[in-house]
Amino acid sequence: MRSHLQKSPKILIITTCSALKAASSQHAIPSLVNARNNLADGLSLAHVGPLVAAWTKYIDSSQCERYPVDKLYRGAHWQASLAALASASKAWDARLWVLSAGYGLVPVHRGVSLVPYEATFSRAKAVPGQPAQPSVSPPSLSSADRTAFERHWWRLLMAWHPRGHDQYPRSLSGLFGLEQPDAALVIASSPYVSATLEDLRTARANMTEPSRFALVSAGLSAPLRRDLGPSALQFSNGLSEQIDGLRRNPADSAVARDKSNQGSAAVSLNARVARYLLASVRPEDFEASTLQVQLDRLDVVRPQMPRAARQSQSPEDVMTYLQAQPDLMETSATALLRRFRQEAHRAFEEKHFRYLVKQARETGLKVTTNP
Repeated sequence: MRSHLQKSPKILIITTCSALKAASSQHAIPSLVNARNNLADGLSLAHVGPLVAAWTKYIDSSQCERYPVDKLYRGAHWQASLAALASASKAWDARLWVLSAGYGLVPVHRGVSLVPYEATFSRAKAVPGQPAQPSVSPPSLSSADRTAFERHWWRLLMAWHPRGHDQYPRSLSGLFGLEQPDAALVIASSPYVSATLEDLRTARANMTEPSRFALVSAGLSAPLRRDLGPSALQFSNGLSEQIDGLRRNPADSAVARDKSNQGSAAVSLNARVARYLLASVRPEDFEASTLQVQLDRLDVVRPQMPRAARQSQSPEDVMTYLQAQPDLMETSATALLRRFRQEAHRAFEEKHFRYLVKQARETGLKVTTNP
């Protein structure tokens, strides 16, 4: 039993806001659509500053009812994020913070209240059952310009202090520098990772042990994964079924199934994976590499395609495949094997595959093909 004098290690859990929020019945909810109406048509990168100024003024002057952060957000993703916090709190001094496209960085535990709002970094169509949210970046811009627009937007939000809020860090880099956490776990979709990338990198660098920083982001784009390296955990969407099947926490399966949440298993997957990791890995073992091994062990037990439906490959075929993998050095052998088997229905014996991966890494791909 932990001594009452022994301090628990500190972990920061960073999650994203949710599309589903508490509704104001008396006043119009601040929306980017309304903020843009006051600006010229044909928004460009030059309009980021004026739009943020209009948006923050709109938020500060809103007459909508304000809600505590943990009461504002709703839906499957948010419930799973709270479950992750509860799981972490059993072994950690855990704090939950939110990456909000409308407010910037906000704490859950400091009594902060927000007005409902409509803004997102996502560019995708609304998920069925989720309210549509206007994207921060104008759809008329090129993909590169939209990325630049969103990153500038985040930088300007970091400089804004919402009316009525007490002082707290407005950037991840400032938060990590102040708190000096023992570990950090970020739960975010690819659009939010992209918008906050510079802040995320600086925050990680501010940690005493950057290896104890990890990102849970299903479907993270390849450029972002390369940029963040081993910190970006890799797993498949099929992991959802494995997590629910384990039933380590009945709330996981309930959140995934509960249609009244207006959520879905896909929306909440990142947060449910995070909760599983926080429940499964001890604080002293919490490193990105350890978390990846934990996910690999779970992900690989998904039902495999019947062996008869797979095409057997030779060791030479495997080596040709490995030579074409740019992430060979940082990706686990389990993940490489899973990818190899899934692509074109290939078959190869696991122990031999691991041997070839090991030899490829040790000798720079100048290997023999017999164990």
